[in-house]
Amino acid sequence: QTLNRAKLHPAMNRLQILRAILLIGAGSTVVGVAGYRYSKSSAVKASTAPRVVAAVAPGPGLKEAGENGKTINLAASGKGEGGTKAPSTLQAFRDRIMKAKGEKNREKRMALLSEAIQTLNPSQIRETLAEVEAMKGDERFRSQLRNMLLSRWGESDPRAALTYVQGLNLDGGSFPFNVVKSVISSWAEKDFTAAKAWVEGLPPGTNRRQSAMSDLAFALAQKDPAAALSLTRSLPGDDGQRFLIGALYGWSLKDADAAIAYAVQLPDLGFTLAYMFDRIASKDPVKALNLLEKIPNENQQNEALRRIGNAWAESDPKAALDFANQQTDPKVKSEILKGVIDGMAQKDPNRALELAQSLPASEREGRIVYILGILSESDPKGAVGYAMNLPSNKSKNFNVSRLAGQWISSDPQGALGWFDSLTDPKLKEQVAGEMIDNLSKDDLAKSLDLLDTMPPGVFQNQALSRIGRNWAQTDQKAALNWANQQTDPEVKSEILGGVIEGMSVKDPNSAFQLVQSLPAGNSRNRIIITSLGSMAQSDPQSAIALASGIAEARDRSMAQRNVVRSWKRRDPTAANQWVNSSSLPQDVK
Repeated sequence: QTLNRAKLHPAMNRLQILRAILLIGAGSTVVGVAGYRYSKSSAVKASTAPRVVAAVAPGPGLKEAGENGKTINLAASGKGEGGTKAPSTLQAFRDRIMKAKGEKNREKRMALLSEAIQTLNPSQIRETLAEVEAMKGDERFRSQLRNMLLSRWGESDPRAALTYVQGLNLDGGSFPFNVVKSVISSWAEKDFTAAKAWVEGLPPGTNRRQSAMSDLAFALAQKDPAAALSLTRSLPGDDGQRFLIGALYGWSLKDADAAIAYAVQLPDLGFTLAYMFDRIASKDPVKALNLLEKIPNENQQNEALRRIGNAWAESDPKAALDFANQQTDPKVKSEILKGVIDGMAQKDPNRALELAQSLPASEREGRIVYILGILSESDPKGAVGYAMNLPSNKSKNFNVSRLAGQWISSDPQGALGWFDSLTDPKLKEQVAGEMIDNLSKDDLAKSLDLLDTMPPGVFQNQALSRIGRNWAQTDQKAALNWANQQTDPEVKSEILGGVIEGMSVKDPNSAFQLVQSLPAGNSRNRIIITSLGSMAQSDPQSAIALASGIAEARDRSMAQRNVVRSWKRRDPTAANQWVNSSSLPQDVK
């Protein structure tokens, strides 16, 4: 390595950045994940909460869990429709999936999934996706598998793959934007006109269209930046702005110097300039460092430093860490180190946790929580054990509970054994609520057993609602019967709120009719507010009608705002038309 001090823009003097001339290998060796361990104490007898009427056995919509409490359709008998034997490639896929599901090392698990997907013919992917959607157990595993299948499908039939994605009832953080980006990019390389037509068919102003427009530009600019910029100028309003951002990202990979020189002259780019360094550093960290002097804004400098550290750590964690440690300015070192930690967390979360301890106290907890979320994929028991040893504060119980909820999805037996060992009643109550949310998706009987350990209160109310929501998505009739068996009005209200929220996902008309049949009052208003989020995604007109029917002005206004926010993500034109034509007070509008 040869290290020299950089000549810096005056605004960059505080950085004292060292330029590093390094050889960066294209394929770094990934360090395996070695999880933390802790000793389990003796079991504690659970208390009971008798005010909830027990449910009947799981209805036909819920399958009994197999060994270790898990059910997975992909590991079935290897037969297709009508009992005929599945094609050998599909059976080979199933076998590999079961092997991948048991692999604790994240790198090896992803490699096994990739191998499994390569055994499939493109014509089998739709059938396989149907099986994946019906899988029980770990939602993160199912999401990883779904996304990899969609990317593979997009290679041969991008239109079909993207249409399938848009039909999924996923929103916010669950929507596979990275998959869409991958499919659109490969499609645009082969047939830009067709890809562009598909993107322009998405509802204007929605998050999905904005993201897809940026993805389209990203693909074009890597091949022809001038054409991408020219097209940017021809697109109106938000489409043009999003296309410009994507074009800058793609251009920065082809010609970083020219892209940055162009971008610094543009007004109102926000953090786009800093985000470009993420792309540049993924290809050439040294080039990214040399271009830092072009950024005049300190906040963007800090963001760029984090992005460089993150991208560099993914390709060469040792070089990235050495560079961070060479910095003499504490703030600069901290920003780079945060990026390095985030990048390293994907491959070596244990080492990332060690490094996070060196961060200032104000930034340490957030990074540790982020890393533990990644560690829980490969070692959920270790992640929970580490979280249990964090300093006691208001967020400790929340973080432990969140990780325990993830643990029970992949290892119900181990997670429940640990739960029995807890002695802190407040923590145990909160953990039970998070566990129930995931457990009730796969094993209703065990989730109801866990519910019996919870005392009446906020966390039990949340658990009742979550069971009702998850059960209603598989068996509406059984979930409603359970709610109607309750004699405690508050318990019944919480369950009904969850049931209606779950029904809103697949059957918004029935959910709307059920809410309309409830007697007026605070209980009905709470149920409406609880279910509006899900209903607004599929039937915003019905959702806004319910929200507008709430008598109390403050609750009505809050409910209407929540519906419109969700509605605008799907169809901003219709949402804005409703707001403008409504009789709402001007300040609410």
